[in-house]
Amino acid sequence: MGLGILLMPEVRRQGLGVRVLEFAKQYAFAIRGFHRLWLQTLDDNIGMQKLALAAGFVHERDERQSWLVHGVFHDRKCYSILGTEYRLPAP
Repeated sequence: MGLGILLMPEVRRQGLGVRVLEFAKQYAFAIRGFHRLWLQTLDDNIGMQKLALAAGFVHERDERQSWLVHGVFHDRKCYSILGTEYRLPAP
């Protein structure tokens, strides 16, 4: 299962990304029984990279100039977490 998050600048840094990732992990692993959840982000999105790592995702690879945004190619960073690595959050 892949995951995409787009937060407008005015709502960033309010904990929404953390909540979205936790919900996605719980849905994917505890409810649906998926084996793997992955996400990708642009190489200049440091906030998402830190969030992915803090949420237990593992950096798997970089894909050079693989994402075309407004006519410019950017590098992509790819992360994943396995169901065996997921733990339900404390109540």
